[in-house]
Amino acid sequence: MAATQPGRGGPDRNDEYFIYQTLVGAYPMPGQDSPAPRETDFSDRLEEYLEKALREAKRYSTHANPNEAYEDATKTFARMLLDQKRPFWKRFQPFHRRIADFGIINSLAQVVLKCTCPGLPDVYQGSELWDLSLVDPDNRRPVDYEQRQRYLKELLAADTNDLWPELWENRYDARIKLWLLHTLLTERNQQPDLFEKGRYIPLSIEGTYKQNVLAFARHYEQGWYIVAVPLGLASVCHDQQTDIVTIDWKDTQLVLPDDAPADWHHQLIKAKGKADRSITMSELFSVLPLAVAKLEQPVN
Repeated sequence: MAATQPGRGGPDRNDEYFIYQTLVGAYPMPGQDSPAPRETDFSDRLEEYLEKALREAKRYSTHANPNEAYEDATKTFARMLLDQKRPFWKRFQPFHRRIADFGIINSLAQVVLKCTCPGLPDVYQGSELWDLSLVDPDNRRPVDYEQRQRYLKELLAADTNDLWPELWENRYDARIKLWLLHTLLTERNQQPDLFEKGRYIPLSIEGTYKQNVLAFARHYEQGWYIVAVPLGLASVCHDQQTDIVTIDWKDTQLVLPDDAPADWHHQLIKAKGKADRSITMSELFSVLPLAVAKLEQPVN
């Protein structure tokens, strides 16, 4: 579908590219594109968003002097892209599905950082699940609290020892984000002084994929936590021709501070070990490439 110039039936190339970016970033997760009872259709939401974006860009339309002809042509172009019978959709859908998992891991990594870095985690109401809202008026939709309460109740009643693989298998429904947030906030509640007053200590990563891991420790009095999240997983998966959960981290390892305890207990999954001044990322990322581990002195 070639771009057309303003006044010739469609958006210019800049606005066309902007529409593609918006689709990639805001279209519902794979298999989750049926609107919930409280939501409007994605195409309607997209049109409202594009109208606001075009006017605020002030290139062809403004709030004071709207160019409705150009706006309507741009909206029509965007709606045609969402027609699943057209060629564009056959290329967009597999691309969207291919990159969705990287977006999910990036989102989960941000949750980990938000809840473990110095400062208070700022959790907006409604962002406990995947939040693919566009700007206002789209982001003013009511939050479905009943769904979140139902999800959390079900998760709390489940067998938490084997929960993470099942959550990843069903990652598009967003329960994995809700459970991660619940787990981390519970951890903060149990260790308030450490997360409020604890030192932030950047940690070194060594090995093949040292550029693909961000890690740090939090330390207060006798309490220690280490945190690790991935960086640039798309390139790693491409190089290994594999997916996120089967990455071979090879010799990549996290180096502990000299005065840190040796015993570690993963707080997200059922894993533990004894470190010899370092912990391999294969151990910490054995289920998902996210790690929050508590360090403790060995018990004699």
